[in-house]
Amino acid sequence: MSKQKPKIIVLGFDGATYRVISPLIKQGKLPNLKRLMAEGTHGNLMSTIPAHSAAAWTSFATGKNPGKHGVYSFRERSYSPDKFVSSKSRRSKTFWGLMSEAGLKVGIVNIPITYPPDEVNGYMISGLDTPSEKSEYTFPKTLKDELNKALGRYIIEADTTDMFAIKNDKDRIKFFSGIVEALETRRKALKYLFKAHPVDVFAVAFMATDRIQHRCWHFYDPAHPHFIVEGNKKFGDMIPKVYERLDSVIGEVLEMVGDESTLIVMSDHGMGPRNDKTFYLKNWLISNGYLYTVKKDDASQINKISRLIKSVLILKGLDFVRSKLSNKTRHVIKKVFPAIHKAARLHETFSSIDWDKTRIYPDELMGVLRINLKGREQNGIVERGEEYETLCKEVSEKLTALKDPETGEAIISKVMKKEDIYEGHYTEEAPDLFIFWNNETHSSQPSPPPTKIPTDQFLGRRISLEDSSRALMTHTAGAHLPEGILLMRGSDIKKNTLLKNAGIIDIAPTLLHLMGLSVPKEMDGTVLEEAFTDEYRLSHPVKYIDKDTTTEAGETPFSAEDSKMIQKRLRDLGYLE
Repeated sequence: MSKQKPKIIVLGFDGATYRVISPLIKQGKLPNLKRLMAEGTHGNLMSTIPAHSAAAWTSFATGKNPGKHGVYSFRERSYSPDKFVSSKSRRSKTFWGLMSEAGLKVGIVNIPITYPPDEVNGYMISGLDTPSEKSEYTFPKTLKDELNKALGRYIIEADTTDMFAIKNDKDRIKFFSGIVEALETRRKALKYLFKAHPVDVFAVAFMATDRIQHRCWHFYDPAHPHFIVEGNKKFGDMIPKVYERLDSVIGEVLEMVGDESTLIVMSDHGMGPRNDKTFYLKNWLISNGYLYTVKKDDASQINKISRLIKSVLILKGLDFVRSKLSNKTRHVIKKVFPAIHKAARLHETFSSIDWDKTRIYPDELMGVLRINLKGREQNGIVERGEEYETLCKEVSEKLTALKDPETGEAIISKVMKKEDIYEGHYTEEAPDLFIFWNNETHSSQPSPPPTKIPTDQFLGRRISLEDSSRALMTHTAGAHLPEGILLMRGSDIKKNTLLKNAGIIDIAPTLLHLMGLSVPKEMDGTVLEEAFTDEYRLSHPVKYIDKDTTTEAGETPFSAEDSKMIQKRLRDLGYLE
């Protein structure tokens, strides 16, 4: 069925928001986005909870909530510091997989959590979870050399991604240039692939909007608590310039395909200013007797032993051997070699936590809590059932009772259990408790070392981004918000219409329907019929099918060296402590 021009084109702009788009349209700087609004339908696109790129892009691909596809963050589990998700972590078929099975040709470029690339009917180029440009990041494999030959060099992620290494104006300009270079590489790849490898459905993600907003929102937005007037004069146009470049990409796509294709522009989440007040979840848990840390001297010794054991395990391949040991044998090792056992255990988790006493531990960047549950966590101590339920209720009540000492208002509006958010076989793997901040006045960030802030201090002000350092905090100027963007234009799409109640899980079923395929009933998303013309809806009723699209998780594709590269990239981008 493949034609010279794709029937559907999806342009994903990571973190794009109407907070930037709407003012720029009024200023006449985004003519093509303005055209899409007039000639199609648009509205908010709600992200996953929380609005996290790994979960959101996987929900985009599968049409399912994370409880069904099993991807919640960039880590396999939040307590596994060096085990990262990949396409093998996804426990569901994707829209591109279903289309490939139906004989449609697809081209998928730079979508997060697609390494290693799937064997599709067409081609795939994996995204930011690719370890390096030396990795086999294309399917078919020959496409890698072809791209590099055609483009000079295909860039997976901007070279200057370390947001926390930026110390002066020269660094900022270099950072911006790296983002633009990656954007332009993606633009060139899009144009080349359209001509060289025609497909029925094409989807690409541009990461530039997310990257520049995370680091430069305080230069752009006067409402930011750390807005810098002089910085605005120098760098206040960096965010608009990225949007203007992406707007020109839309213009080029419209020129290439005319009215023959349906064009969808979307984002995985939105963005806004990072607030001024911070809450240190780890410190709060320590203060309330839920989390315990090992003594400083013990931690130092354990970390040394842990690093030694890690080296031995990697060299000798004992990770595999240890994974095959029975519980009884593990128990013997624990009794006979307690120090070694403890060191290995702490290497796999958070090295400063005393797991024999800790009942709750946080992922502070995500603002979530996990119960140290028996039978699920490696060293769980909390019993399932009554003890678990009582603990969840107790900590939720304590958190929602907290007041801002300056305003007297609640800091946290509600705490939700995972079962109230997710549904599916893999809900068990989700964090147990999710924190919702009242009026977004606060948010969580990694608790600083005790040498910087006492562990009994859990409220604080953010240090200006210009003065921050990784030793004290992980900090960005822009923060993820759940409201992303969605714009649709095509012959079967309504004109100048506001789309309501659209979610990122709705994209996959909508794409399947537009390509004439049945939608699996187990998908959580629904076809966005309100975006279609009356004529199209009447002549193309949605067809559903009882089809099991669940897949098994595969072995991690990452070597120890790969994991180090992934860890560095994610830390540089602010996704890890």
